Amino acid sequence: MQAHCTSCNACVESCPENIIEFDSRNRPRINFRGGECTFCAACAEACPEPVFDLEQPAAWPVTVEITGSCLNAAGIACQLCTDICDPRALRMDLSVRPVGAIQVDAGACTGCGACLSACPNNAIAITDPRQQRKSA
Repeated sequence: MQAHCTSCNACVESCPENIIEFDSRNRPRINFRGGECTFCAACAEACPEPVFDLEQPAAWPVTVEITGSCLNAAGIACQLCTDICDPRALRMDLSVRPVGAIQVDAGACTGCGACLSACPNNAIAITDPRQQRKSA
């Protein structure tokens, strides 16, 4: 569907969260540095091309991954990401010593990106299983 994108800017202008921007090829991309996707569908409604499929059960098949730079891995207790995660896809596992570890429930993760901007150490990454299949 992305092949239908004409870079018209309608999605960028319509996003109330201001998370859509243009990349170096003048194609829209999501940037979670400033917020999260609320799945309001304003971008899909504004788009004049058949780029979005609102019939899909999920907006995109992405989830998050906690990287090795998580403060918990360094023995510093932090769970800001679990506090902001509405679908409760992130949870603190206190059985991991010394201060616990964040566990991801990929089935519950919507890929909204709220946790990315909450992480003080940039230890959360968006993963896309479609990209992993291409590189395998």
